[in-house]
Amino acid sequence: MACLRFLWWFFGGCTREEGISLGLAKKGHRRGSGRLTHEMFDGSDQGIRSRLEELEDLDTVTDFCRSFYGLMADLLISLEPEETVRLALAGLLEVELRYHQQLRQLAERDALSIDDLQAAGERHRIGLESVREFAGRLEEPEVLGGALRSLVIAECSYHLGRTDEVVEALEQATEIGLEHPLVQFALGYNRYALALETCTHPTGRDDEVVLHDPAGFQLLCLRAVAALEEGLSGGELDAQLYWWMGAVLTAAGLTEAARDAYDRSASAGEGPEGLDLFDEAQHTAITEDEIRMAGELFKGSFDPSDVLGLDGERS
Repeated sequence: MACLRFLWWFFGGCTREEGISLGLAKKGHRRGSGRLTHEMFDGSDQGIRSRLEELEDLDTVTDFCRSFYGLMADLLISLEPEETVRLALAGLLEVELRYHQQLRQLAERDALSIDDLQAAGERHRIGLESVREFAGRLEEPEVLGGALRSLVIAECSYHLGRTDEVVEALEQATEIGLEHPLVQFALGYNRYALALETCTHPTGRDDEVVLHDPAGFQLLCLRAVAALEEGLSGGELDAQLYWWMGAVLTAAGLTEAARDAYDRSASAGEGPEGLDLFDEAQHTAITEDEIRMAGELFKGSFDPSDVLGLDGERS
């Protein structure tokens, strides 16, 4: 119940203490009801689209987030999931909109204090925690509407810095059947981020890190590449996917395969003719069996072509 009281405080503008002690929603929502409703904000298709348009005009929102929010809105409108899933997405967009609006207001001030930024960040965190917990309590139907719930959880967890939860939620979405290139891109990126978080530690000098689990790091990198490969579709995102494949393979020490990925990224970015270079028969995603095989190879010396199933000649 506490998470909903925090959310009521966030939306209603009351103090934190009032939100905790009273549990009052905006417009007089019933005390302690434990439900998100349209009384708190507009969760209609028009309301969701309106928030997306407002987020589009805010410079602090990343291009990827804009695209990801747009994907979730498209899924919502086309799939017509449970009303609670709609409210979870509306709540996420409201939290994001208010946070970025506040950042813009702070940027327009003549003087900006660290306390102002910390207060904005704390309100943002509380809002995200509330939406994350609300979405986490919803049922998990094995239909695409359930995948949308997982995307809301993934986005909240991403902004909260919980990479393991992001990966888990995105994997749930893909297992249900949502294999959109943006989702695969997010999964691959966050699997790579999880590899950095769990298999390295900082040296204390600038941004340098040291591997403490090289084999585990390489395996997680291959899983990241597998997700990125699944996103290849011959579309405009291919150049980005190939570039990140190259970056991850470079980090894993697979420089030959990385060079190939970078070359394909450059080709895919040249225009429609470059996109035609995509050949699904030649670019099937790395399987779990191949990853297990790589685990054995990583224990000793190996050739990158052994891991990726490449012959000596480049096509």
